[in-house]
Amino acid sequence: KPDILWLDGEWDYPSDFWKTKELVAWFYNNAESPNEICVNDRLGKETRKKYGDFFTFEYETMDEIADFKWELCRGIGYSFGYNRAEGPEDYLTAEEIVKLLVDVVSKNGNLLLNVGPKADGSLPETQVERLLEVGEWLKINGEAIYGSHPWLIVGEDDIRLLQKDNTIYVITFKWPEKELVLDILRASNKTKVRLLGLNEDLKWTQDGNNFIIFMPKQKIGKYAYIFEIENTYPNVLVVNDIFLNNDVIKAGEPFTLFVSIANPSPLEIRKNLTLELEIKWRGLVVKKMEENIKIILPAGGKLVHKVDLVIDEPGTYEVVINSKFSREFKVT
Repeated sequence: KPDILWLDGEWDYPSDFWKTKELVAWFYNNAESPNEICVNDRLGKETRKKYGDFFTFEYETMDEIADFKWELCRGIGYSFGYNRAEGPEDYLTAEEIVKLLVDVVSKNGNLLLNVGPKADGSLPETQVERLLEVGEWLKINGEAIYGSHPWLIVGEDDIRLLQKDNTIYVITFKWPEKELVLDILRASNKTKVRLLGLNEDLKWTQDGNNFIIFMPKQKIGKYAYIFEIENTYPNVLVVNDIFLNNDVIKAGEPFTLFVSIANPSPLEIRKNLTLELEIKWRGLVVKKMEENIKIILPAGGKLVHKVDLVIDEPGTYEVVINSKFSREFKVT
């Protein structure tokens, strides 16, 4: 029996026309293990990214960690089926697939990668070669991908972060030549560091806010390099909510935006936090601000930071903090 009901082609008619409510009810009511099956969001033209066990995206990804399960669906090239007009240069390379996979998983997503068979059922040789290369990478690094979930933050630049129990997987797309410096972790007396593919522990040190990993003399692996780090504490400040003093704001009059900041660590954190704020109107950025805040928060502590704003023109706006948290408000 199927584990996933993956619907498509829903965009012309609503779910009542397709009778997908009845179909989904039948699917769940007849499943041997209802908790182990799922349905996507393509139930009708009104349902995509609104209803379903997971949301589907085509050829697009998320900027930050989503608070819902989602799936990136795309071809290895620009087409879902075999396209004779596409050559090897049009396909994702193995390196691009690996980096895409890591990025998607670090944002609470799943990668559904399509290959296009020819008329005789065979797969293009180049596509097969790319998939086999990705498989070789997964043989070494798959433990960080399967069964893991996003950490507190995605990471930044060429680093992505995943977690499984007490283990943090730090994934870097560039090989650090001598050392890898992380200001997001604090070591404990039980901390261990291992590079996947190398059967020995790596040396490390804690220097203030910096957790420093010393690299092996010889480069190991390719595409993306995964450090398995056990028994550390978070050393990050997390923006977990934004709210306004009033849902309706008057044009030309000051109002206050409140930003909730939390310390998820069992240790006190003393760090600078950069808040990047964007005000959008119809998707266009009309105001942009950046503020660097020096914060001291006790273990598990929270604080609310105030930002004073003025919007001169009436309309419906969206405020976005650090590309993640957003809130819509009206200016009259």
